[in-house]
Amino acid sequence: MKRTISVIAAALLTIVLFGALLSRQDTSADEGGYALFFVAGDLSTVQGSDAIVSERVQIDGAENMTAQELCAALVTRLLKGPASDGLRSAIPGGTALLGVTLDERCATVDLSAAYNRLSGVELSLADYCITMTLAQLPQVGSVRVYVSGNEISYRDRQTFFADEVLLSATEDDVRRFSANLYFYDVAAETLGAELRSISLQEGERRLETLWNALSEGPRDESLAPLLPEGFMILSIRVEEDVCYINLPASVQELMPTDTVRARMAMESLVRTICALDTVQSVQFLVDGEICESFAGVPTQMPVEPRMLYQ
Repeated sequence: MKRTISVIAAALLTIVLFGALLSRQDTSADEGGYALFFVAGDLSTVQGSDAIVSERVQIDGAENMTAQELCAALVTRLLKGPASDGLRSAIPGGTALLGVTLDERCATVDLSAAYNRLSGVELSLADYCITMTLAQLPQVGSVRVYVSGNEISYRDRQTFFADEVLLSATEDDVRRFSANLYFYDVAAETLGAELRSISLQEGERRLETLWNALSEGPRDESLAPLLPEGFMILSIRVEEDVCYINLPASVQELMPTDTVRARMAMESLVRTICALDTVQSVQFLVDGEICESFAGVPTQMPVEPRMLYQ
């Protein structure tokens, strides 16, 4: 039994990375149908990415479905199990789909109580079979799996991404965390969130890593960056629950002249940073000093997200 678990754990290190390539390159509807992900029948004989295998299916009427409806159709078909010999479903028999919602590119799948029979490696396999199946859709960036409307309390995470690698005990110097990054929603002409899985190397702090991710801009083509090109910070730190962001005076000249757009740029920064559980507000400094205002936002006192809502 221990040998089997060891083989599975080793396989999981490359399952998701390989699955991301499949979901983005080999599973588009243009190639004929969609991919459903199942588990190899005998995990003790497989290596690496062979542990999870895709099977292509057609979804009748997919061209007329909304993204949320297509998510539900894919999960419904996934629950029926594989047609190919040598594959098995990672999801327990008798599991029913209670509902699917899609909000800000995060698909939440609600399953019946039978899914609670899973734990450990088997639960991880099932979670990622669902994630990789749904993440082939460009409208899906992350997946949550609930049971009867509730999170699984004994699971160490609740949000899954197809482009992340599960880590073994030998790689505990690398961690991941999920965060909403805020950009400009072009269609809605307002602030939009992009849920991102961010890797954290040993010695790195979440704060700097989160700022770097925001400054790199969005991955979602429907979003656009709000911070102007060349925008930079001199330092960033947290004391108690306040994040101190020190800006060079030169960046004020880069900010949009439109006051609404400039305020929205500041809001994208504040809301992204305040998404961390250790930060409640942001105190802006210019060349190390508190200034009266920045980009039309009063900055004498720490700024909270609610103070910037339009």
